Formats: sequence, structure tokens, C-alpha cells
Amino acid sequence: MTFTVGSDRTKAERITFGVSLPVENVEFETLKQVCRVCERLGFDSLWVYDHFFPYDGSDPRKPFFECLTTLAALCMVTERARLGSLVLCNPFRNPALVAKMTAQIDMMSKGRLELGIGGGWFKNEFDAYGYDFPDADIRLAQLEEGIQVIKKMWTENSATFHGKYYRITNAINEPKPLQKPHPPIWIGGSLNRILSLVAKHADGWNLGFYQSNTPEGFGKKNRILNNLCQKIGRDPSKIRRSWQGLLILGKNDSDLSMKTKQYAHLAMGYPLIQVTTENCEEKLRKFTDVGVTDFVIRFPDVLDFGTFEAFAECAISRFSAAT
Repeated sequence: MTFTVGSDRTKAERITFGVSLPVENVEFETLKQVCRVCERLGFDSLWVYDHFFPYDGSDPRKPFFECLTTLAALCMVTERARLGSLVLCNPFRNPALVAKMTAQIDMMSKGRLELGIGGGWFKNEFDAYGYDFPDADIRLAQLEEGIQVIKKMWTENSATFHGKYYRITNAINEPKPLQKPHPPIWIGGSLNRILSLVAKHADGWNLGFYQSNTPEGFGKKNRILNNLCQKIGRDPSKIRRSWQGLLILGKNDSDLSMKTKQYAHLAMGYPLIQVTTENCEEKLRKFTDVGVTDFVIRFPDVLDFGTFEAFAECAISRFSAAT
């Protein structure tokens, strides 16, 4: 599938680099500054995760920005980078409303939206905000219907869908997204049931909080996705694949060891890449060799712009030079 309006983002041979933005315990001015630095340094995309409060047990009273309103605001302070959700929690919002909101975000950003979406997992949020939390099979069935609703409302003049969980009748959604046929849809997750949905419905797949999200672990899941695509007659190369996790970058081995100890608390349960400026490209290529086309990186200190600059030099510029 080829998407128009945006950049050459859909060329499968190009490796892209995105940043998982800080949306908790920061001022919005800080978030704006991070985005501007990332654009200046050549990062391809900026991503916001979808939670209402921290899921790591930290103070739930600290500021925590909502996903879609944050993306809408970032349309006004960025010019080039693509803007995405990793991943929007489908049960939190009616998919017809999501289609309406994201179509407008795509319009406001001049065609830079990436919609990542998933079934949800953090039960505490559901309980706190009064949402039902059905079992995983139902949440995934709702996700599949939700994606169909969103696509219909993005592409049809008058959309109708009558499913088990969602229902729209002659729904009008104007303005439509600028990207044609529609903005890219990413599905996040590691379960084989999720990979089946990716094969059927998605333009991209994100693997994030998978404990074995190593080159070997990613490669195993990637092969499963390829096989699922082939079973339904879909070209696997049409689906982009992103690795999402924490990256700790050191100037040398000693600096890396010090930073790893400093940020060890952030790496608990989170996919982690530890690199130096010398071996960064080599270690990242172990992931691209097993199918990664896009990196969505969480940097441990969002105000350490020196690390952003060092990464741009030892990774982004080298991968760009190789394509």
C-alpha cells in the first residue's frame, strides 16, 4: 500500500528513527523543546503513548498528558516529523470518535499522522476510569471491529458498520484525512492473535513491552507474522515493523556502565539496548537484520540533548548514508 501526502516514510528499504516522547511529569514547554530538537537532528517520527496515569507504580498525581490532545497540539509546533500513537487504547474511546479526531489531526499536521492502536492491558486504568475490562479475546475482537470502523469513516462518504461491539449508520466524517487511502495503522503487541490482526488489517506492527524483545525474540515473532501474511495471501513486505524500547548510549564502555547503573530503574520490564557511540550502528543492525524497519526509542534523560545529538551522529546519519 502506498500512502500519499506524507514523506517517503513507506519505502520498505528505509530504516527510520522515532522518539517515544516524555508525557509524564514534564511541562508542555519541555515537550515542545524536545520535539524541536528531534526535528532539527533528523529524527523521522515522534510518538505518544496512551495512558491516563503511570503504570510503573510511581506517583499517579504527577502530570500525565493525554494522547490525542497532545498529538493535536504537536501539529502546531512541528513541521516535518511524523506524529503517532503507540498505542492508542481502543476501549478508551469509541472508534467512530477516534476516526473523527484522528482525521482532523492528519489534516492539521498536513498528512503526518500514524495511528497505532491496541486492545489495552492496564486494568487499573480501566477500573479507575469506569471502563469495563473484558477478557483478552473480547478486547481483541473489539479492536478488530474498531479498526474496521475507523477505516470506513476515513475512506467512505457515508459509513455503515454493524458489528457485535460497534455500530455506525450512515456516519459522516469530514474533513477526511489528507493521506490516501488513509493514514497508516499500526497494531502493537506480541501475542499470535494480535499478529493475526496485523496480517489482516495493519500497515505496521510494533513490538514494545515484550520481555524477549532482543534480535532473536523479534526475529521469532517476525517470522510468525510473515507466515500469517502468506497464509492469507498478503505480501509481508507491505507491513513495516518497529522495535520500541529504552536505549542507553555511552561515549565509551566506562560511560555506558555508569549510565546503565544510573538508569537501571527505567529498564525494569522494558526492552533495552545498551550501546556506545562506537558500536551503536553495529548493534542496531542486528535488529534490522531480523526485520526491524523502524526504531521508536525512549531516551532515559529527555533533557540530555547531547545524547540526542550523539545518537543522530552515530546512528541516523550512518543509516541514511547507507540507503
